[in-house]
Amino acid sequence: MHTLGHVLDEAADFMMSQISTWISARLGRYAPMWILIGFGLTMIGGYSALSLRVDQDFMALLPPDAPEVRRLAQLNQRLGNQTDLVIAIESPSRDANIQFGTTLAKTLRTREDMRWVLFRRDKDFFEKHALLYMDLDELLELRDDVVDRIKESVEENVTEDFEEHEDAEKESGTAAPDPLSEQSIADKYDIDERMPEYMETDEGRLMVIKARPRIGPNDLEYAEQLNHDIQNTIQSLRPAGFHPEMTINIEGSFAEQTKRGRNMRSAVVDGSLAALFILLLSIAIFFRSLRAVGWVLVPLLISVISALGFASAYYGHLNLVSAFIFAVLLGLGIDFAVHILSRYRDERGRGTASETAWQVALSTTGVSTAAGALSTAGAFLVLSLSTFQGFAQFGVIAAVGVSLALLAALTLMPALTVLTSGKGHHTLGYQANKTAPQITPRTFPKAAAIVVIIALGFGVYGAYSIPQIEFEYDLSQLGPTRESEPANANTAQRQANTERWRDAAGRGTETAPAIALTSSLRETEQIHRQLSALIDKRDALKAKRPDPLPASPNTNQDNLAPDQNDEDDDDEDDPFENLEPQDITDIRDIIKATEVVEPDVAELLASYAPERHRVMVDRINKVFSVYDFVPSWQPEKLVLIRDMRRRIDAKRDALTEKDRQSVDKWYDKLQVNASFGPSELPEFVLEQLRDDDGQLGTFVLFWTLGPKANYKNSKRIRDAYFDLSVTGGTVPTAADYYALPAIIDAIVTDGPLVISGSILVMLLASWLLMGGWLGPLVVFGTVGIAILWLTAIMAINGWKTNLFNLIALPLLVGMGQDDALHLFHRYREGRDLRAAVKETGSAIFLTSWTTAIGFAGIFFANHRGLVSLAWVSVIGVMLCWLSSVVVLPAIIQLFEWQRRRSKTGAVAE
Repeated sequence: MHTLGHVLDEAADFMMSQISTWISARLGRYAPMWILIGFGLTMIGGYSALSLRVDQDFMALLPPDAPEVRRLAQLNQRLGNQTDLVIAIESPSRDANIQFGTTLAKTLRTREDMRWVLFRRDKDFFEKHALLYMDLDELLELRDDVVDRIKESVEENVTEDFEEHEDAEKESGTAAPDPLSEQSIADKYDIDERMPEYMETDEGRLMVIKARPRIGPNDLEYAEQLNHDIQNTIQSLRPAGFHPEMTINIEGSFAEQTKRGRNMRSAVVDGSLAALFILLLSIAIFFRSLRAVGWVLVPLLISVISALGFASAYYGHLNLVSAFIFAVLLGLGIDFAVHILSRYRDERGRGTASETAWQVALSTTGVSTAAGALSTAGAFLVLSLSTFQGFAQFGVIAAVGVSLALLAALTLMPALTVLTSGKGHHTLGYQANKTAPQITPRTFPKAAAIVVIIALGFGVYGAYSIPQIEFEYDLSQLGPTRESEPANANTAQRQANTERWRDAAGRGTETAPAIALTSSLRETEQIHRQLSALIDKRDALKAKRPDPLPASPNTNQDNLAPDQNDEDDDDEDDPFENLEPQDITDIRDIIKATEVVEPDVAELLASYAPERHRVMVDRINKVFSVYDFVPSWQPEKLVLIRDMRRRIDAKRDALTEKDRQSVDKWYDKLQVNASFGPSELPEFVLEQLRDDDGQLGTFVLFWTLGPKANYKNSKRIRDAYFDLSVTGGTVPTAADYYALPAIIDAIVTDGPLVISGSILVMLLASWLLMGGWLGPLVVFGTVGIAILWLTAIMAINGWKTNLFNLIALPLLVGMGQDDALHLFHRYREGRDLRAAVKETGSAIFLTSWTTAIGFAGIFFANHRGLVSLAWVSVIGVMLCWLSSVVVLPAIIQLFEWQRRRSKTGAVAE
């Protein structure tokens, strides 16, 4: 009675026999048509593949419905690109830099693809409203200083003692800071620091222009064209005409992405061409025939180009993981043609006619090749179940490529041999040796047992080493492997210049921020005030002092208002001397009660869990929105400003000449009488704060601390800031670096599913091909031992798994099974292990070698993550070959010895 597995095995053999008979019988008649169809597919696929691009954005590694991707899409729709183009202008002359920067900025503003261009900031508006930009507690402190100074000035204006005291101070050089001087006031409102006229460093020797293109740097074609256009514009303006030593450099993400894109394309092309050359040379040496190179190469290229055409039509792009799919498919796809052509060569070497040789090759090796190819494609398709698109996209494209390569090997390659072989008896340089069939050993196969024991020993060590293999959570460790420029003095100078332009542009804001997407200015204000309060809290903790708030509910009133309780300063003729207006007292109460945080903001901050609030304080760095330019507490500040103006006006004539001159220099700042809102800001500010629909201020940008390439840091930030509280709901945030924790989480979640699915596909394919479970278990053990050897090597070398090399594990399961299936199926075909190892083993070596070469093409990538994928894949493929040709035959020998022993025992009984 046959088991289901044996029935399916016989059905597969029968079906493949019929297919091979049909193909071999029609080779002569339909060969030209099949080749024309193949070339037609190549033309279509090649045309489609011309538009295929590599998307280096990590968001491309997440599914389109991921929250991080949806939010970023919403952000791009509302705001467009949020990455700045930075142009650094450097010369010994600040004036020359200003002249050239003004000219270049004016030219850039004429480009339609620029949202805004910023070089010079007009500070008149901010100087006029300078006192409103002071913190409320600082403005109150200034008001108290003014009150005290007025009293001192009035009392000592006409006294000789005061003049002598003043002269003594000048002689001693210990004059106390004058609270009424313009410099003292400027130090408090700090407009020069908040809003410098130019973005500059090194006393203006280096200046920066910032521009915001409408399209981001991840569009490599646009970024390269933009860089090219701006370089031409710079050259047309002749910088040397402004100063002979002037240099202009494009900096920031646009320059970096352009360089990275060129390097990636160069690596892909170089790696693919190198892999292709070595593959062709290997085929020519193995088959000892240049004609065989064409027979293998043409179907292979047709299948790979068609797969790339599919990728272009279905995805439109390749991601970072699938970028080298061309080289990988070359190595994978060649396997099937090599195995079938190798069997055809063997049959021809035995003197079999061409048609019969093809029928034998397709009905025997073709069966195991089809099973191996379909199981490999199945393992690839399992990858598509992952939400990590590095797995999913690679898996789908590879599955299509492998399937097309199998189809081409079964049809196009036989057709090519018929059309190009002529009528001669071609054996591809091979003559089959007549060897006696192997006889099952009567004695215990000690060598085989030793091989199995050693293999299992290393496998056990590999299994023991698995917990020692760590996962790489820091993406910065997977970046470029080398600089594109040699490490020399020029490189060091370049790095120093990078630090300088970052200082000029504003450190912490040269990288892409996280962005809160608000629906109203009210929400924008609440988010901005929250984040500003967190920054104040962080600064206070960093300075190891209490929150930067001058008063607490238990503060002594004597310390708050010196003029309020000073009985010696009683002057009934001056209403301002002893009586503090109630509105000033109310402001003091506000400061004490709220600690200079608005009540509604304090309530929103209290809505976060304590641990989340702690992380928010710890990670916040900078914030920017329309309310960066609209100060808070404006009504209360206006009260203080009016109070100072009234006091100065009332006592102007009684002040000393020095104090009158000091006051006059900043008195114009006391003329502000009304608060202002976002729409009243200068145009150079407003153009940075409008969305694509012209709506003002409905977003908040914020920058956080710590490396965003580090999983733990980026996950802490994402979890803390993903949704921010506002009155009546929450506001979503989006950031490019939110992708990293989502990617790692997806890998951790989907990794076991993908590997388990690959193993299941392998067992199922083995069962369908061989029937029963003994064969599948032997194949599984062969592949499993190779994988455990790989883990041992990784542990010994201290290699870590990462989001790139993890993809190799399910691939190795499929490819290792393919090797084992071919050898085991060939052995079952004639029960001659020696012939199976000699003939099929050599073909397995070539296919393993070519697959390794395909992955070795990735070594050209200037990317440590991809290079780690290449190392794991190359070593893993060769270990699978070693296990298939050494361990598997040893296992078969042991099983054969045990079976013969069992039969002998049964006969004896």
